[in-house]
Amino acid sequence: MLRHSRRLCLGLCLTLSALAAGFLLPTASTAWATDFTVSSASEISNAMNSAQPGDVLIMSDGVWNNQDIDFAGDGNASNPITLRAQTPGEVQLTGDSQLSISGSYLVVDGLNFEGGGSNSMSYLIQFRGSQGDADHCRLTNTQILNYNAPDRSHQYHWVEIFGQDNRVDHCRFEGQDHEGVTLVVRLDNNGQAARHQIDNCAFLNRPVGRDSNGHEMMRIGTSARNTISAQVVVENNLFQNCDGEIEIISNKSSDNIYRYNTFRNCAGTLTLRHGSGATVDGNFILGEGKNRSGGIRVVDADHVIVNNYIANIDDRADAAISLVAGIDGGPANGYQPVANIDIHNNTIVDVGGGAVIFDWGFGDTDNGGVQDQLPRNVSFINNLIRSSRTLFEGQEGSGYVWTDNIAFGASLGISSRSGLQTVDPQLALASNGLWRPASGSPAINGGTTINSISIDIDGQARAGAYDIGADEASTDTITLFPLTTDDVGPIWEEPTDPTDPADPSDPNPPGTTTIVDDNFSDGITNNGAQQIGFNVTSSDSALDLSQPSGPLDFASGNSGRTIHGLFPAQTLTNFGDSLTVTFDFTTPTTIAYDDGTVSTKEDFKFGLFDTSQTTLANGNVADVNTGGQIDFTGPVKTSTGTPNQALNPLAGFMGEIDNINAPGTDLGIRTNNVNNDAAAGSQNGQFLQSTTGFYSVSDGADDVVALAPNTDYIGTINVKFADAALNTLDITVGIAAADNAFNASHTDTVSIADTPGSVVGVNTTTFNLLAFHSTSGAFGGTDGPASGSSSTGDANNGIDISNVTITLEGALDYLLGDINRDGFVSFLDISPFIGLLTAGTFQVEADCNFDGVVDFLDIAPWIEILTAQ
Repeated sequence: MLRHSRRLCLGLCLTLSALAAGFLLPTASTAWATDFTVSSASEISNAMNSAQPGDVLIMSDGVWNNQDIDFAGDGNASNPITLRAQTPGEVQLTGDSQLSISGSYLVVDGLNFEGGGSNSMSYLIQFRGSQGDADHCRLTNTQILNYNAPDRSHQYHWVEIFGQDNRVDHCRFEGQDHEGVTLVVRLDNNGQAARHQIDNCAFLNRPVGRDSNGHEMMRIGTSARNTISAQVVVENNLFQNCDGEIEIISNKSSDNIYRYNTFRNCAGTLTLRHGSGATVDGNFILGEGKNRSGGIRVVDADHVIVNNYIANIDDRADAAISLVAGIDGGPANGYQPVANIDIHNNTIVDVGGGAVIFDWGFGDTDNGGVQDQLPRNVSFINNLIRSSRTLFEGQEGSGYVWTDNIAFGASLGISSRSGLQTVDPQLALASNGLWRPASGSPAINGGTTINSISIDIDGQARAGAYDIGADEASTDTITLFPLTTDDVGPIWEEPTDPTDPADPSDPNPPGTTTIVDDNFSDGITNNGAQQIGFNVTSSDSALDLSQPSGPLDFASGNSGRTIHGLFPAQTLTNFGDSLTVTFDFTTPTTIAYDDGTVSTKEDFKFGLFDTSQTTLANGNVADVNTGGQIDFTGPVKTSTGTPNQALNPLAGFMGEIDNINAPGTDLGIRTNNVNNDAAAGSQNGQFLQSTTGFYSVSDGADDVVALAPNTDYIGTINVKFADAALNTLDITVGIAAADNAFNASHTDTVSIADTPGSVVGVNTTTFNLLAFHSTSGAFGGTDGPASGSSSTGDANNGIDISNVTITLEGALDYLLGDINRDGFVSFLDISPFIGLLTAGTFQVEADCNFDGVVDFLDIAPWIEILTAQ
C-alpha cells in the first residue's frame, strides 16, 4: 500500500519557533511538499505519477529483492525530487534489483546494493530510463557491494552515466569481479559536453579480470567518441586494491579533469588512453610496493600533468610516467601521437621502473599500425625524482624542454643537460608518510614560477620562487592529503564529528589516527613517524637482516622465535574507542612439519601488550628477578633455557593458531594473567613462546583455519573498550587470505571484563607493543621434517611481513539531536537547531537523517528524537 503524508516546512518551523522564542525560516519555504513512503518499485512509479518538485519518496527499511526501479520525473534546481532510504544504508537492494534515473533534478540518497547480481542484467544503476537521459541528477551516499552475476563472464556495468550535468558522490563501489566497467560515462549527447562530476567516492577491492580488457574502475567515453569535449571532473576519490586491468581509469574523451584523487595498492595506471586536453593534477599515486602497480600512462595531445606525487610503484607501464609511442593516421582505437605535454612540479620517489619512459610500445604493431611516432614538444619543469633504478628510458622526440628539474639516486639513462640537476634533493619522511624536501634541500625555492599552478599537492599556495616537486614548503593549512576509506564513501558507513578540530596534516578524519603505517621499504628500523622498528625477543636469527629493505623477514627456523616492536602508547579512554592492528604476511613453500610432536609445535601467535606494568593488581612485584622494568627499545633475550622473568607482567592479548595446517586447526584468543601471582610466575619468563600463564578466553573451535604454503594473508587484532555498564573489552583476532574481505575470513571475538584483581581480568586499556611468535617447524624448513631450516638466508624459512598498520579510532562523542551539547536532547536544543537550519550550517548532531547536510529534511527525524526523550 502506498502511503504518503503532507508536510508544510514553514508550519513545522513555526511550531518550533513558538517554542524557541520566535526564530523563523525564510518565506521562500512556504511551498507545500509531500513525503511518500514506498515499499516497492511499483509504489515508486505510482508516487512519481503525482510527485512535484521538492517531494520526497522514502523507501522503507528492509530487503528489496528483485526490484526494477524506474525513478523518472522532473524537479527543479531549487527543489529536486528525492528518493531516499528511510534509514541510510538500511534499504538493501539485492537479487536482480536495478535502478534507472531519468528526467531532471532527481536525487537518489542512502541506498545499499549488496550481494545481488544476475546473468540477465545489462546495468545496475543507469542515468537513463523511461523519460530518456538524466540531466542535473545525483546519486549520493550509496553503496554497491559484491553485486556480481553468478556467471563471472557476464558483462554489465555497475553505474552508467548518460545525459549532462549529473553527479555521483560519497558512494562506495566494492568487490566487483565480473566482466564490465564499474562506472562508465556514456557520451551520447550529440557531441555536447557531459560536464558530470564524480567525487568523494571509494572504489575498492577489484580482483584481476579474466582477460586483459574491460575491467576498469572508471571509463570516461569510448574510442569512437574520443574527440568529444566531455569536461567531466573526477576529484577527491579513493582507488584502493583495484587490480582489474592495466587501466584503473580509462580516459577516452577530451578535456576531462582528474584531480586530488588517491590511488593505493592498485595493479594498474591512470591511463589517458584516447582524447586530448586532460588535466591530471594533485593526485597521490601510492603503489605501496605492490606487484604490477603503476603511475600515469599518456596517449594523445595537449595534456597537463602537474603536482602529482608518485611513490613505491612497480613498473606496470615501465615507468611512473609513460609517454606512449603513437601511430600516424591510426584508427580511433589505436594510439594517437603524443604531443604538447606539460609535466610540471611532480614528485616521483622509489619506483620499480623508470621515472619517465619516452617511447612506451615503440615498434609495436597495433590495429594494423606501427607505433613509431615519438612523443614531441614535452615540457619538463620543476619535477623532483629520487629513485634507485635508471631514471629515464627510451628515445626522446623533438621539442623537449627541460627547466629546473632534480633527478637523483641512479643513472639518468639520458645525457646530462641544462635544466636537469643530479643533486640529492634531501627528502625527509613526514608524519603522514610522504617524502618532503627537508630544510636546506636544493628543491626549496629552486624552481621556476608557473602562473597556472597556484597551489601544491597539499592545497597550499605557491608563492615567490617555486619549490621543485609537488610539495611547496609552507606553514599554510593543509587542505589536501592522501585519502583513506574514512575520508570518502557513504556518510552512513562511519559517521564522524566534523565539528571537532582536526590536524590538517593528518590524513585521517577526526576520531581516527594512524599510529603506524610501515611497509618496511627502508628496512626494519624505526626511522620516523608511522614506522615501527622490530627487535628480537629470542634468538638473534629471528630477524633476517640480509635485506636492507622490506619485507620484514621473520625467520622461525627449527626453534621457536619471537620478535617485538614498540609503538607510541595508545590508551582506550572512552567507551567505544578501539585500537586495530593489521599485518600482511606471506607463507613459505613449506609449512607445519609434523615431527611427531604436533601438540607442542606448529603454532603461530601474535599479540598486543602493555609494557608499563611491572606490578600485579594486588601490588606484588611480578618481576621476581629484579623487580624493575625492562627496556624494550632493543633486543630482549629470552628462551626456554634462559627465561627473563621481567616479561611476566606484560598485560595484553594474543591470537593463536594451533597446528597451522592440521585438520583441527583453530583460531583462539588468550589473555595474560597479570592479576594472578601464581599464573604469572609459572610463565617462566618465556613471553609468547609458552601459553603458560595465558588464560584461554576463546578456543576458536567454531572457526577452523588452516594456512597454506606460498599464500598472502592479512592478520588483524582489534581491541575495543566496549561496554560502560559491564566494563568490558571486546577483542577480535582474524586471519584472511589477502584476496578475501574479512567478513569472509576467519575471525574470533570475545568480551572480557576488565576487573582489577580477577584471574581473567586484563587490567589494561593501554597498548604499546606488538609481538609475533612462531614455534619450531611452523614456517619453512629444508633440513627435513624433524628440524626445519636454521638459516636466515633461506627463503623457505619463516614468513615475510610486508606491511604493518596500527590505527586508533576514537568513540563518537556526540549525541544525535543534542545541538547545544549539554548531554541531553531537550527544548533547549530548539533554538540552536533552527539556527543551523536557517544558516545552512553543517553540524553532525543536527544531521538527523545522515545525508551530510542540515536542511528541512532533518526536521521530522529531529522532532521524533526530541519527543522520544
